[in-house]
Amino acid sequence: MQRLILLCAFLFTTSVITGQGIDFFHGTWEEARELAKKEDKLIFIDAYATWCGPCKRMAKDAFPKKEVGDVYNRYFINVKLDMEKGDGLVFRSTYPVSAFPTLYFIGPDGSVVHRQVGAQGAEQLIRLAQFALAKVDNSDDYTTQFEAGDHNPELVLKYITALNKAGKPSLKIVNTFLDEQENLDAPETLKIILKAQLKQPVVFLTC
Repeated sequence: MQRLILLCAFLFTTSVITGQGIDFFHGTWEEARELAKKEDKLIFIDAYATWCGPCKRMAKDAFPKKEVGDVYNRYFINVKLDMEKGDGLVFRSTYPVSAFPTLYFIGPDGSVVHRQVGAQGAEQLIRLAQFALAKVDNSDDYTTQFEAGDHNPELVLKYITALNKAGKPSLKIVNTFLDEQENLDAPETLKIILKAQLKQPVVFLTC
């Protein structure tokens, strides 16, 4: 019970911190790619034009929503690119953009996971995120290793991260790991607790 209470406390803290809309990366396109590789995240691209009305409405009405930020800030490196200048032109030379806005989900290796043309509402953005994350779900690989008895912290952290990305529950895995630990204050254990969640961030307060 103490382990469960501890886990809920960490999740509650995390839910408070993430209560904002999408936080867009302010560096260059190349820096965003490097960060995505480092954190093993997909890149979400809002490919827009300054004169585009639907782009402006989405930026005003959908991107600032807390429930959208809860998902996108946790799972993606988020980037806005003006397709008519600077890094937008560089991006456009590799990834086709013929209408605005075009939304891209790109893997750390540069591969296109999903491409969506047209402005989206808050609920649509969340569904798009879930769809993109499901397409790169590699949690089954870690399931096999974990069930075979590999419970080392590095493997467990990768397993939980993969489950989180796919929107799958990780609480059972976390509790199994915690039950085997003598020291819950160990840095690797705290990382695992912080990574844990039931499904999506919006359900954190169910603890």
